[in-house]
Amino acid sequence: MPVSSRPQSQEDIVEAGLASLMDRDIPPDPELCHGWDPDDDSPPDLDGLPLEAPAESVSAAGPVRVAEALPPGVLPRDGSGGGPGFADGGVLDVLAPGVVLAGFADAAHARLGGVSDDELIGVLRAWRRQVSWAQARELAAMAELARRRPAAGTPPAPSAPRGGPRPFPGQLSEFIADEIAPALTLTRITADADLGLALDLARRLPRTAAALEAGEIDLARVKVIATGTSTLTDEHAAAVEDAVLPDAGQQTTGQLRAAVTRAVLAVDSAATRKRREDAEKCARVECWTDPAGTATLAGRHLPAAETLAADRRVCRIARGWKKQAAAGGMDLLRARAYLALLLGHDTTTPPPELLPATGNSPTPGSQTAPGSDSAPDSGCTGHDGEDCDPSDGDQDHLGTAVGGLAAQPVRAGLRTPGAGGGDGLPLAGTINLTVPLTTLLGLSSSPGDAAGYGPLDPDATRALACAAAGHHATRWHLTITSPDSQAIGHGRAAARETIPGDGDGGWSVTVTTEPLATGTCEHRTREPGYRPTPALQRLIRARSTTCTARGCRRPAQRCDLDHTIPHGQDGLTCECNLAPLCRHHHRVKQAEGWKLEQTSPGSMIWATPAGRRYTTLPSKHPT
Repeated sequence: MPVSSRPQSQEDIVEAGLASLMDRDIPPDPELCHGWDPDDDSPPDLDGLPLEAPAESVSAAGPVRVAEALPPGVLPRDGSGGGPGFADGGVLDVLAPGVVLAGFADAAHARLGGVSDDELIGVLRAWRRQVSWAQARELAAMAELARRRPAAGTPPAPSAPRGGPRPFPGQLSEFIADEIAPALTLTRITADADLGLALDLARRLPRTAAALEAGEIDLARVKVIATGTSTLTDEHAAAVEDAVLPDAGQQTTGQLRAAVTRAVLAVDSAATRKRREDAEKCARVECWTDPAGTATLAGRHLPAAETLAADRRVCRIARGWKKQAAAGGMDLLRARAYLALLLGHDTTTPPPELLPATGNSPTPGSQTAPGSDSAPDSGCTGHDGEDCDPSDGDQDHLGTAVGGLAAQPVRAGLRTPGAGGGDGLPLAGTINLTVPLTTLLGLSSSPGDAAGYGPLDPDATRALACAAAGHHATRWHLTITSPDSQAIGHGRAAARETIPGDGDGGWSVTVTTEPLATGTCEHRTREPGYRPTPALQRLIRARSTTCTARGCRRPAQRCDLDHTIPHGQDGLTCECNLAPLCRHHHRVKQAEGWKLEQTSPGSMIWATPAGRRYTTLPSKHPT
């Protein structure tokens, strides 16, 4: 029988949409909806909704907690107040999330200034339920994508009848998160974490998933439950769900975390130790930029005993500095002590810039060395004089924020810092720093950029450049950019010469630059071998300073230089066929269903197994 190709009308779309609604999405009673019509753009009148809603109208919204006895005349504020509409206990205040609640909440938003305080709280609660509902369905879609992505060599799972979720294949592809990340503009780490949560809900925590979709709990509470049960068997995880879910919606995340821990210990006392051991295997140190132009350096999943001991040492040094009249509160002194220890600086006395300018410096030896074992450990009188005990739970010292570089004023031009002078930053070619020439000369305030870190304010940029200038291992490169900040030429300094008669250590360099291919490649830099020469490598990494996968910030210096068309398939070793790929995305490119094309030098098009295409362009340099 031929299938009609007639375009769907608006009525067809609406009818199909209504047919797909779940029972709980259908308005319970036309009278309670006050005549709201999905086809009517005018906001519904939410005033005067009945005080007494029929029981069947709220049954779909799930159980309503019964209020405990209260003094006469005091109404409970837990959803059973019996008010109209969005007011406390009203039909809309307890209505399950979905398309119907979204319509009413949107109508209330259109006249938000006219609703009462009580109703406003009801609208706020409604949107939170809607967010949970949407997040549950987003995670369900991730899980469904995972069901369709078996690992190479693993047969796909059979389709489920009537469009339901199909079984998971025996082994999942390791590149599912790489497909999700560009679609949602996420980092791969974030996409991988979201995918892991989606799989947990689909495989091990179905009741938690249902509670999220019903708006009974939010995503933060879901993560508490999923993290707390991560080392449990499915049977034990279900027992924890039974124990914690009835009260989870009425608890803060801190209260719920404690409840989950108690439940986990009740079903499997060894699970907490297993979780700690697994976390310690993932210990890491992270460094990232802050919006204020400062930086954060944090250690995560460190062994507890060593971390607490290290924290006490930082406290001890900060206390000693405080006794030596160092300026600033304990938070600042702890942060500077943290940096001093990591940089190998002397911690027996405070940094000079923290001492009073009046010259009231402590007499050497007049105080117990703050880093010595004989220093008292009576508890950090810290954080601006308040008691600082790591066990009190009020202050987390395990990841201490580190302030920005304290740059000294720099005259126009680059000067080599003297011994012990400058900023005292021990650099030996460990930072790949990009500096606009005008910033380097002190003629502009354009930011610099540190590979793997991000933008740097001009003072910190010049401080790092001056520190690097003082080390013989530093190498200097010059990149010429176009008006749109893309590299069009690159060169390396062959040698540096000290300026005669300059007592401040000034010096000059001679750089010969090589043009980069843009647009159509003329294969001027084509090489016959498989491995590009250092000169060609520098051109490629000047054009693309990071991995060329969408959203990846791995510095190009730590990436493979990959042939987009494999060298064994007549791919050229040339600017138009080479690009930096981190080792992970190099493997993604080779995975089944993925395709990568370099349409012009540095312009990459990634095609995913779903057929989506994402374009990355050559890097923009700070100018």
